[in-house]
Amino acid sequence: MLDKLSGLLERKAFLAKVDEELKRSVRYRRPFGFLMIDLAHNHFSQDRDVRWSMGYSLLKQLAAVLKSGLRDVDVLGRFDGEVFGAALPETDVAGALVAAERVRKTVADHWFMGTTQEDRVRVAVNVGFVTFPEHGDTLQSLVDAAKGALEQAKTEGGNKVIEGQRVIVEEGTPEEPAAPTEQP
Repeated sequence: MLDKLSGLLERKAFLAKVDEELKRSVRYRRPFGFLMIDLAHNHFSQDRDVRWSMGYSLLKQLAAVLKSGLRDVDVLGRFDGEVFGAALPETDVAGALVAAERVRKTVADHWFMGTTQEDRVRVAVNVGFVTFPEHGDTLQSLVDAAKGALEQAKTEGGNKVIEGQRVIVEEGTPEEPAAPTEQP
């Protein structure tokens, strides 16, 4: 199902698709990237009245610009309000960083049009990025890590790309088997 305001997958359909892609990556032990993208309110080039006069057209334009910064195989959806998500199949940490920075820069360089030529603004986004297996192996663990990175980007002033907190693998977990011990 599509979100009426952005034209992208709505949250439930988006998360189902992300979960499907993540499960495939886990099963075949392939890398998987996930971006959480949020409009950075403190980085608009014009006053607040112009932004709000643009109404929902800003969301639709932002969705198109975000899509242009991603690959055809990537899945983009509207998460909540002004928060979007992107699933990046076959993408490791380095690739997710490149994708996140490309998205951030594409948005920052774009003029978003209002109802008149004077009503155009530049906006910025914060991007939190995570990957399987470095940041988790479930949808919830990746979403939580990406949200944490997004919050950090906001606290650091916005218009940033931040990597989520990596999972610490302890000895004996399935990811890293414990060394055999000698029995007396």
